[in-house]
Amino acid sequence: MASSKAKRPQPEGLLSPARLFAIRLFILIAIAIACYLFWVSLGGVAVAGCGPESNCDQVLHSRWAYWFGIPVSAVALSIYLAIFVTSLRLGSNVPIALQRQAWKILIPCAITVIGAGVWFIGLQLFSIRAVCPFCMAAHGAGLVAATIVLLSAPFRNPPEKPWQAEKEVFVPLMLARKLSLAAVGGLALLVAGQTLHQRKTFAVTTMPTNIVAHPASGTSAPPPLLTSGAQPTSSPPTALATPQSNLPPSTRPSVATTEQKQLTHSVESTPGTNETFQIYGGMFSFDLRDVPLIGNVAAPHRMVSLFDYTCHHCRIMHGHLMEAHRTLSNKLAIVNLPMPMDGACNRMVRRTPSAHSNACEYARIGLAVWRANRQAHGQFDDWVFAPETPPPLDQTRDYAIQLTGKAAFDQAMQDRWIDEQITRSIAIYSTNMIHAGNGNMPQLITGFTVTSGQFKDVQELYGMLAKNLGLKPGS
Repeated sequence: MASSKAKRPQPEGLLSPARLFAIRLFILIAIAIACYLFWVSLGGVAVAGCGPESNCDQVLHSRWAYWFGIPVSAVALSIYLAIFVTSLRLGSNVPIALQRQAWKILIPCAITVIGAGVWFIGLQLFSIRAVCPFCMAAHGAGLVAATIVLLSAPFRNPPEKPWQAEKEVFVPLMLARKLSLAAVGGLALLVAGQTLHQRKTFAVTTMPTNIVAHPASGTSAPPPLLTSGAQPTSSPPTALATPQSNLPPSTRPSVATTEQKQLTHSVESTPGTNETFQIYGGMFSFDLRDVPLIGNVAAPHRMVSLFDYTCHHCRIMHGHLMEAHRTLSNKLAIVNLPMPMDGACNRMVRRTPSAHSNACEYARIGLAVWRANRQAHGQFDDWVFAPETPPPLDQTRDYAIQLTGKAAFDQAMQDRWIDEQITRSIAIYSTNMIHAGNGNMPQLITGFTVTSGQFKDVQELYGMLAKNLGLKPGS
């Protein structure tokens, strides 16, 4: 028996419920991740599961993570929200006129999301050369939602009869071209804002005066607050095995003369010199006669440098520090402490990036050179930092032996002092990470001020020294 009521035909151009659900689902995923990344950028905290110097840490602290100084997560969040809110104006229960207006917003937003997704994925793969899983998940979800939007858009010219146009959803082809051009203009503005705006690659944080030290060992025990050479208050880390590196060989320079060695690292002092240096109100104290030092013990201005021999930004900073040392002569002493970004000895690093593998052993070798022949330590640092990546570990050890002699080097490598220094360096870094909320390396410490990250040139270093120490070239 035929139905007495004929089924009402659906208007042309309506989005199917399945596609509408998929758009909203994927865009909500993108919104959730963008909200989290925006919260992370505002709070200065680390991303869950992404330790210092990890791939996601490199991406989120790069210049490409900002647009005219604004976190790109905030820009992405605004577009994702626009797509989700506008999608609520689609569906069989929404008036046709409102649906036609909704497509005028959805189309340029979808094109922008696709273009921006391709741009940011390309930046991670080819410019930053590091991939942030959270960023990729957000881009992936946004790309899926935007692609469904464009594939479902009712691109066609309006019906010839006015009464049909009132009952159908459509986007005229001329209007579609205009909306596409608007989206391309928005993408050009995005790229220009990132390319032209040079965001600072370093952050300066003033630590609280009531600062509490963070344990270096991952236990509740306080970190060692001691001068070099004293007995540690906590057990040193277990001596590390010496893994082999598969890095390509590098050229070894010849051993420098005594005068060249003394140019970079000096421990000379004069009678009456205060040879103890403290940071954070005495929380960490250093005997300048017994720690790796760039400069003179008697220098009136002092600071601490935390670095990692395997850290790319630390290699750049080393050049700046040495240039500043040559310019400022005996006015500045730098306590130069290796701080490995390697989970083998640093429990703040949950997952060791491949670039920092063996960082603990590089640090031990560097400290052993200082312990065995401190006049050769400056040459050792310059040699390790000279190539784009650190020399292979076995070559580094051989070069250290060449500078110090095998017997002296072997004896120094067994010295408990080395593990004490690494433990304390990690304790300083851990304290900075907790209170400053920034795990970027390298780090320079003056008083209660921590500067994290890389200076793009030595002039930025001079600016920091002038502000924090009142020290200027030529003064």
